[in-house]
Amino acid sequence: MDIEGLGDKLVEQLVEAQLVTEYADLYRLKLEDVLALERMGRKSSENVVRNIQSSKQRGLSKVLNALSIRHVGAQVASTIAQHFGTLSEIRKATLEQLSEINEIGEVIAASLHRFVHQSPGKEILAALEEAGVEMIEEAAENQQVSDLFAGKTFVVTGTLTNYTRNQIHDLIVMHGGKTGSSVSGKTDCLVAGENAGSKLAKAEKLGVQVLSEADFESLISPNNLLF
Repeated sequence: MDIEGLGDKLVEQLVEAQLVTEYADLYRLKLEDVLALERMGRKSSENVVRNIQSSKQRGLSKVLNALSIRHVGAQVASTIAQHFGTLSEIRKATLEQLSEINEIGEVIAASLHRFVHQSPGKEILAALEEAGVEMIEEAAENQQVSDLFAGKTFVVTGTLTNYTRNQIHDLIVMHGGKTGSSVSGKTDCLVAGENAGSKLAKAEKLGVQVLSEADFESLISPNNLLF
């Protein structure tokens, strides 16, 4: 769900403290739970709890992408969520109806259908619904405005100043690009904020182009010449 402030180390602490054993446990966290963890002050704890709660309204596509459903990445999740609008409608869909969606096909359809209707996927989704996570996708407001990033895949990491990670993702899609969650040989660009960590190191090792937040802003400004 790209929750700001919820990095790998904090997740490890939450799991080790047995505060989080399943996805929905994140939305049951209280301020005092986070405050009790090592190196967590009041302000940072308040920010984390607030950001977790606000992520409930991110939309169905963000939920589907966050659950690591086999073959369902950010682009596929967005396509499915925009097509059906709600989790309820996805649950009603047959395998044939899922596979008929543009760019989905039988393999992705089978993976999603299995996750939605079989354990443990159906229990994960039910628990998230009970925790108040919205399973609705608003109609796309941000139409593609250019093909600046056509054919390119971006990964975003680190702490950003002027954008949330989701806003960067939306801008990439608006300019014709795709987004990924991990750096690989298929990644074209890494947008790296502060404390980028292991993804930055992997990008540099693979020779992936690395952009700062300012570089990215320059890319999407008029008359840019970087691509």
